[in-house]
Amino acid sequence: MWSAQYLLDAGEQAAATELAERALRLRRGRRQEHEKAASVLLKADRAAAVPKLTLLAEQQPLPAWLDGVMRALEPTNVDVEQACILCAQKLLTHPRTDGEELRDALTALLFVEGETVAHSIAEAAWTRPELDFYQRRQVASRLAAVGQLDLARLVWSHLLEWQGYAIEDDVGLVDDLLNAGVKQWAEERIQELIDDPASAPLRVHRLRQMLAWLTVGR
Repeated sequence: MWSAQYLLDAGEQAAATELAERALRLRRGRRQEHEKAASVLLKADRAAAVPKLTLLAEQQPLPAWLDGVMRALEPTNVDVEQACILCAQKLLTHPRTDGEELRDALTALLFVEGETVAHSIAEAAWTRPELDFYQRRQVASRLAAVGQLDLARLVWSHLLEWQGYAIEDDVGLVDDLLNAGVKQWAEERIQELIDDPASAPLRVHRLRQMLAWLTVGR
């Protein structure tokens, strides 16, 4: 979609728009290609592009299309909230949505709809199998960032029980907890898990490491 962007930069708005629309109607392609095509439409004529993209999204495109367009729309912009909600909801229910796409959908819905969907977002962060450990961490951090600290702690509590992920994620999780200002809660929760007879020995070892990192953390 660099050619459409090039045309737009050269002042050929009509040609750029036609090429971008053609790419979006093809549907199949990479997420980045859809994002670039949607960005060209938005830059060329935002007022016309938003309803056009919304209409295309209603025609049940694939997850890569939905996520690419949603990224181009940027949920932080008030004029695209309904289009973002539509893309995100379709991603939540599409059987081929991957973890990255699902994370984007959850965080977009959280930003746009806020407290009304926060609980369901937190539940999805823990229960949806498409998400990997890092993506679950990202959703939890987003919950904390929008003031849903209790729900973020719920997700973190589950993640602290998790086994079978890279040790680097222990460090990342500790950083998330420190950044959110929940050091005392995290220390108490980790100690509970260490003292739990049901905790596997290997997990206890890693929890002790995390507790030590928290103790020397800020």
